[in-house]
Parts: sequence; C-alpha cells; structure tokens
Amino acid sequence: MPKKDQEQLPTQNCLLVIESIVRTSKPIVVLVGEKVFQRSDLYDIVAYGMAFGLKMIIEALPSELSIDVLRRFSPFGPRVFRVLLNGCIIEDPSTRYRQSREFSALTDCVQRLKSAGYEVHLSAIVTSSNLRELAFYHDYAIRCGARGIYYHLWRPAFVPQDEPRNADKVVDAICRMKHFSPKEMYVSPQCVRYTVSLVETHGGGYQIGSSNESNLCCSHLCLGGKTFAFINVDGTVQVCKAMPTVCGNLLFDHYDFQKLWNSSSVFQYLRENQYTCTKTRSALMYLRDNQQAEVVS
Repeated sequence: MPKKDQEQLPTQNCLLVIESIVRTSKPIVVLVGEKVFQRSDLYDIVAYGMAFGLKMIIEALPSELSIDVLRRFSPFGPRVFRVLLNGCIIEDPSTRYRQSREFSALTDCVQRLKSAGYEVHLSAIVTSSNLRELAFYHDYAIRCGARGIYYHLWRPAFVPQDEPRNADKVVDAICRMKHFSPKEMYVSPQCVRYTVSLVETHGGGYQIGSSNESNLCCSHLCLGGKTFAFINVDGTVQVCKAMPTVCGNLLFDHYDFQKLWNSSSVFQYLRENQYTCTKTRSALMYLRDNQQAEVVS
C-alpha cells in the first residue's frame, strides 16, 4: 500500500486498476494531471490498457509533446493525445488571441501533431462560469481544424457560494457550441449526456441553425456513477473532479475498481436518479450532511 505522502500509484497497482476497469467495461480512460508526463512508466501503462481494448488518452501541455514524444507514442494511433488549452488562449481585441509565448507554443504543438500524423484533440479545464472564455476555446478549436474539444468541470469552479446554477449554465452552453460546430468535430464534457429539443417559434414551426439560439433547448444528464468516475492519484474515487465526495478508495479494495464501482452506495444512489450536474452536487451535499447528522445523533 502506498504511503500517504506518495505522489503516484506504483506501476503494478496502476495495472491492477486497469485490469479491473476492463472487467467492468471498456471505456475511454483519460490520464490527466500536471505530473502525468513525469511517470517513467507512462508508455507501459498506455500500452497495457490498449492491449486490453481500452481507449487510452493522455492529456498534455503543448510543451510536453515534443517530436520525440510524438514519435515514441505513434504506435498507439492518432488520437492518443489531448492538448490542454488553459493559459494559451486569451482574448485580445486586436489579434483575436493574445500573441503570448504560451499561444506560440500551442500553435507549434498543433503543427507538430499534424506533421506527425496525429489528429488534433484539445481539452480545457473549466475553472469559472466565463462563457466567453469557453467560446474562445471553441473558436480556436474550429480554426485549427481540431477533431475534438473536451471540457472538464474542475474545483474550485463551482463551490456552494457560487451562483447555484453556474455548473448547469456552463454545461448547457457547451451543448449550444456543439450544435454550431463542424459535423466531424466532437464537442462535449464526457461526464454528461445531452438532449437537444426545439422550441416552437412565434410563426409556427421550428428553426435550427438560426441566429436566435432561444429556439435551441439543451438539457443534460450527469453521468457520474453511471458511466463516468474520477480516480485520484491517492486511490480515492469521486463522481467527478468537480465534486469532492469520495465514493470509495481503491487502496482498501485491493485496487479492485469493479468491486468499488458495483458496491459504492453513492454510485448506486446516482444510478437510481436522473440529475443534472447541479442537482447531482446538491444531492451529494445532502447525503453528506445526513450521514454527518446520523453520526452525531
């Protein structure tokens, strides 16, 4: 068992988790975090997951995807990397995007990906309800010919003192971006499922693709505990990174993700209910408060 101050799971334990995930399902596994590329076993972990039929994705900073790295990971196919946009795309009234060192690094990285035969896939960590910032990420994704842009809802973006519906506002805004994206480009958080419906116009009938976005009604379902979970470096498992509720700890279950996934009372509760992002967060806070009250009583 890793020590409390250990910064990463040992290789063997990572492989045990991957084996258990495969027994549960064959989903997409996204490796995220600022220390991912510091792992000397990163290639082996990706190869192990791929061998079991998992879709292994690595989220990386532009500076981390050197020509040598792209060459080494090329056997895993053109979709193994996602480039993180945070800090690179900043609005500028004169040049659209601020011509910073970070933006130049991003531009160079995108060119390296294309030259090496990779598809361009981007990601962004959502740390506020600034919809204009998200729109600029989306704008850049379209302009650089990206095949996908993936948003993560991340603490401390939506803490309780924020506007109650901030999270839902952001998630539904991404849905509208998805509608106005190129057909071949994927746009979405992978932790939600969208439903799109049309609102009848005053003249009768329905409109799609008009400048009046009010005709497009987006709703979403949180997939946390249904088809999505977040595994921390310390082995704890959460509904997602934006929600701090711990649903179990792999260290105490012999790294058996399948057992934790099937037995967690939090996950079971979420599977029985159809909640939005905000309602899921509220429900988890309610469960936490009730558990604390029971302990006190």
